[in-house]
Amino acid sequence: QYNNFTLQIFNRNGSVVYETSASNYEEFAGIPNKGALAGDGLLPVGTYFYVIQYNDQDEEDTASWVYINY
Repeated sequence: QYNNFTLQIFNRNGSVVYETSASNYEEFAGIPNKGALAGDGLLPVGTYFYVIQYNDQDEEDTASWVYINY
């Protein structure tokens, strides 16, 4: 729906564990692609925080949290 967004997911320490954008979108499946755990299986169960920047002055950025539990 948005053709110029970026998505970042952070762990509770504020480190980016996942990042994607409209130009190379990959659906988040609990597998980190940034940081110390990149490409090393699933993220640990817990609370993670995300920011979606729409890069559109008419759309306010979104920030919230998600709980991962397998």
